[in-house]
Amino acid sequence: MQHDINVTALPEVSAPSISSCAILLELSISEIRGSKIDKRATKAAMIQYNVQNPKDVQVTKNRFAGNKMLEAINKIVRVARTDLKAMTLAWGKMGHRIIPVAAIPQIAAHFSELENRYWELVLGHDVRAYDEQGLAYTKHEAGFLDSYEWGRVHDAAFDGLGMLYDQDDYPSVESMRRKFAWSLSFLPVPDTGHFVSEMIGEEFANIKNTFEDYHTNAIRSMSNDLWQRVHDITSTLSTQLDSSGGIHDRTLGNLFPLLDMLKDYNVTGDVHLEAVRQKLEDRFRGVGQFPLNKDALKDDPTLRAETKRTVDEVLASLPSLDL
Repeated sequence: MQHDINVTALPEVSAPSISSCAILLELSISEIRGSKIDKRATKAAMIQYNVQNPKDVQVTKNRFAGNKMLEAINKIVRVARTDLKAMTLAWGKMGHRIIPVAAIPQIAAHFSELENRYWELVLGHDVRAYDEQGLAYTKHEAGFLDSYEWGRVHDAAFDGLGMLYDQDDYPSVESMRRKFAWSLSFLPVPDTGHFVSEMIGEEFANIKNTFEDYHTNAIRSMSNDLWQRVHDITSTLSTQLDSSGGIHDRTLGNLFPLLDMLKDYNVTGDVHLEAVRQKLEDRFRGVGQFPLNKDALKDDPTLRAETKRTVDEVLASLPSLDL
């Protein structure tokens, strides 16, 4: 079944009450990186090379060069932030993200797993081990702070950094511990029916208007986030279907999760977005057919042409986004 889409402009965005079907979340992570600007060495370089503007030169040193544990911590943080953007939608400009209530268990489990791994790398963790007689005992697998304490005490960085070494770059382990933090908070979606709306007076009227503007703009940012994802994937599909190289597995691998997201994350009930989803759904994995794959699209020119036509129709129907 094909779904015609005639809408070519972004529909009016109302501010429906979505507090019962969606929730906000906020991810806050602190980490340290090895790189640090050495002000003393930078000044020396400016004098040596006659540099007048301090912004033109910077001497950067890596206090923890080659520390695999810290590299793994930084990688976990990058994964968490990337996954947050992929698995949630934008909400306003304050850093909050929004998800449907039904996605809470999946999101919570995923980020809990990442957090556990993060703290294992930072603090270390205990594991069960066995001695030569086969008797079990508890063994501590060292984390970054364990190795950091040893390195600080033994001035391990001195040999590598030479004259760039500075003892002040290596505070106590207690101070370093405070530089690591991980917090995932779930918050209710503020509703336009907030108690402020029932108050009277000019100031409360201004607050109400500001709140309603924020709420409407936040919903628009969430909607734009979804539309942008649809635009990105359909643009890529259209280009690949038009080339002799064929469609990539990664493209289809991104499309199918997006179709699921469009169904679950359309908390405002946008009929245009749902029509787009259904049109793509029918073409790529309609009822009674196997999901399309790159080989089928490459081997069947007719199927390829029909699929490209569907994708181009969707692409032409997408609203213009002022991002």
